[in-house]
Amino acid sequence: MPHSEAGGELTVPTRRSDTIPLAVGGLPSPESIFTIHCVSEIVRRTQGQVNVIPFNTGDDSERLAEANSGEPTIPFFDTPDGQAREALLATQAPIILITGDFTETARFCMVARDLDALQAARFVSQSFSCLEPLYRHNGVRCVAVDGKANLADWIDQVAAWLGLQPSTWQTVRQQMLSDYAAWPTAEAAIHALVQFADTASADREQLPTATLTLFETLGQCYHSGSIDSIVWPADSILEPGDPAFPVTDAISLTGPARMLTFGPFLHLPPGHWNARYHFEVDQHLAGNLMEFDIVNGTNVLVSHRVLVEDAGKFGFDCEFDMQESRLPVENRAILAEGSIGGFFRPAGIWLNRDRPSVAQGINADTSNDQ
Repeated sequence: MPHSEAGGELTVPTRRSDTIPLAVGGLPSPESIFTIHCVSEIVRRTQGQVNVIPFNTGDDSERLAEANSGEPTIPFFDTPDGQAREALLATQAPIILITGDFTETARFCMVARDLDALQAARFVSQSFSCLEPLYRHNGVRCVAVDGKANLADWIDQVAAWLGLQPSTWQTVRQQMLSDYAAWPTAEAAIHALVQFADTASADREQLPTATLTLFETLGQCYHSGSIDSIVWPADSILEPGDPAFPVTDAISLTGPARMLTFGPFLHLPPGHWNARYHFEVDQHLAGNLMEFDIVNGTNVLVSHRVLVEDAGKFGFDCEFDMQESRLPVENRAILAEGSIGGFFRPAGIWLNRDRPSVAQGINADTSNDQ
């Protein structure tokens, strides 16, 4: 049983609403969008009407309650908060989650939502983090869309999720297959029916190497199922500026107190986390007072000042409880007092969930170079 973001178990009443034949969710990917299309189209053709309602926050529960009780309603979601997850489970309707790949989904989001690489990475990390408690729920079915599958077989599978026996909707089925005859495979249908899916499937070589490296690094951490260990690479951490850009070089410490780095505004599944912010200090002269904060939305989870008195490699260790996955996580490194010299360079942020607690503080970094 997954836990709500308030820390308790997700409550699932025994009642089921028969107006919701199926709830469909997954990453913001062409596969998920196509699955929602197929579900709603089958319901519309067999029952004459259907309400399709986005369902990502507790506020969306009101829309679900206001839906016409005489019409079938399909909730769909990609970044459900704790309240939305509880409400979805409370319907007792079947829940289908479409799994997918981080890199492919991020590439699609860049095109479909006109996002830059880091914005797309943040959105996809939010989706994985918000969906993670549902992926681990025994009552939720996780499905990977096989693009090479025969489209007729895929439509039959979706119909089976809806509880339709072949004999009960054969006439509608034949008409639907006739309408979709131009697309023999699920992949062909996705590229034809999902806007921007075909554009986003262009060769990977069209993306800069740095973007692919970022996506692949994050993709090793964010995946369907339990997410317990994450690395946020240095090229996802931001240096203040107008506009702000990822850090590309050492940051001079000379000057007044100020923000050194912030972000990366990526997301974490709910739970208890240990974090380590790796950094280097070079050409150190007289010691620098630094502050390290972790912020979830507007909630300051960690705030700690330390005096860094030597040059070398270090890590700031802390622990915190993650409650709302829809809110981004920011790790801020701050020069708390003016400095007369030295350079600061972030090396990445390592996070682990449900590990032994560690005391807050600055420690020499004895790990191997990453």
